[in-house]
Amino acid sequence: MSESKCKICSSSDIRKLFTSKNVHGRHLLGNENFSVIECLECKAVFTDIAIDAGYYEKYYLDDYYTPASATNNVVVRVVLRWVDFLGHRRRLKILRKFLKGGNKLLEIGCGRGAFLARLPKLLDKYGVEINDDGAAYVKAHYPDVTIYQEKIDAPEFPGNQKYDAIVMWHVLEHIDDPNTFLPALKKLLNTNGFLICDIPNRDSLGFAIAKSSWFHLDTPRHLFFYNYTSLQSLLKRHQLEIVSSSADPYYYFHDLSASLYGMLKRNNRFIDILLFVLIVPMTLVVRFIVSIFWPQKAEINTYVITHSQD
Repeated sequence: MSESKCKICSSSDIRKLFTSKNVHGRHLLGNENFSVIECLECKAVFTDIAIDAGYYEKYYLDDYYTPASATNNVVVRVVLRWVDFLGHRRRLKILRKFLKGGNKLLEIGCGRGAFLARLPKLLDKYGVEINDDGAAYVKAHYPDVTIYQEKIDAPEFPGNQKYDAIVMWHVLEHIDDPNTFLPALKKLLNTNGFLICDIPNRDSLGFAIAKSSWFHLDTPRHLFFYNYTSLQSLLKRHQLEIVSSSADPYYYFHDLSASLYGMLKRNNRFIDILLFVLIVPMTLVVRFIVSIFWPQKAEINTYVITHSQD
């Protein structure tokens, strides 16, 4: 292992859970081996990889940011647009529930600005996107969005602005140094402001059953794998706390199906078709039910976070 200590608490009491490849969703991108490590002290789980100068260029290829809705399959595109509509409506409902005062909103990792563009006009909208293509798209299409390309913990990031809401959709798991990132984020958050973030759930059925075939593993781009306990422990170190958590039943609705199918497939056409027919319908229903009634085991959790009252 290249890491002899935990990336969160620096404890040496760590163990290897399993080995994964260079994977993205259900796609194998490369045959390199990456160890997934657990800290027995703070319960953090992380990918054992050193982030060097060539890391982002090597593992974040140009098509990594291509939206799934870009597919040429008309049926799939219609389904994804309907899922996106329901998912966005859910996120907006959470935002309205907690945004009681102020109108400044920052999205970290805003991609091509799809979420920001669909927000109400009364909001003062800002975005952070380090990818050149994504930032350029936002500048060209959404003049009402102020876009930054610097990381929020970089010295050149304009830190004199305070935000009433900060949102991150599947971003925190990509952050290589949460102990530097979270203090920078906290400084940007108004006293009564809050952070909303979606994070793949390490306590999910998919992770527990599929391990290295888990859809949300995305090694080596996903650097940390959080559950409620490990996230709360990390936030407590930085005087932040979770005030609400729930499961996302819409986005990546096929993740549990893909995880179990990837684990069981045998590269035999007949067997794999049979597995697909048996697994997919059942797991789609199971995933939705778990998201509603057992969010602790859901594939994706949404957290609302604010300054600690302690």
